[in-house]
Amino acid sequence: MLLVFNRTLVARLFEHLQRTKQNLPEILQNISNKLEKIKTKNDFDKLKTKEHITRKERFPLKLTTEIEEGAENGLLKIETYTGRSTWIISIKHVLESTRKILHSHKWSIIKPAKGYYWPTSDNPVVKVNYYSPGNYDLKGGWGLKKGNIIFPLSPEHAMFVQIGDRPILRGTRLSVSLTKEIIKFIVENSHRKIFSHKDDISLTFLKARTIDSKKLERENNEIKLWHESNSKLEREYFASNRVP
Repeated sequence: MLLVFNRTLVARLFEHLQRTKQNLPEILQNISNKLEKIKTKNDFDKLKTKEHITRKERFPLKLTTEIEEGAENGLLKIETYTGRSTWIISIKHVLESTRKILHSHKWSIIKPAKGYYWPTSDNPVVKVNYYSPGNYDLKGGWGLKKGNIIFPLSPEHAMFVQIGDRPILRGTRLSVSLTKEIIKFIVENSHRKIFSHKDDISLTFLKARTIDSKKLERENNEIKLWHESNSKLEREYFASNRVP
């Protein structure tokens, strides 16, 4: 269980890093828009003090000014990065917001067809946007109406919900075709690892196996240096916003 938990965290971390890098330009633009009211360095210092007092989480944001002596205008520079600090903030956000949504869903326990078993992976919670047979994506949300969430609990049991619909009968054993489709979702949603309680050659046909020693070495090195590199960045970025 601990192994699966650790692998799941790694999968979610890489997903967070990719998503945040894409969203950062918009985030910085929103921050920039809020800072347009700054006219002087004194305004800037007051804003930092206010943000320090009211901010619940420490977002890695470096704010610096370049104002020549005697000049009426200057340059405000905003910098950030993706890493441990943004990861921790995202985890807390998910825990605070998602837990409320989860209790509103009507969950069922589903079983695979006879002779089939649920696999799981290092990214076990599957959020499916299902449009029609063969037309779907795995980018669903926790509260998205008609979205499906699937979470394998054991080879024989999985949590399931179709958001906004009445729950299916608890303990329902699915048809062979629907079982195969859900297994496909679970396998495709994996990050690096797929877990099965028995040998199943069919799983290897659902997602191509990648053998890349350089990529593995690079990821292992990133994880090994994770604490050191993030501690350095946090000292640099938070120091610029520290209030005496």
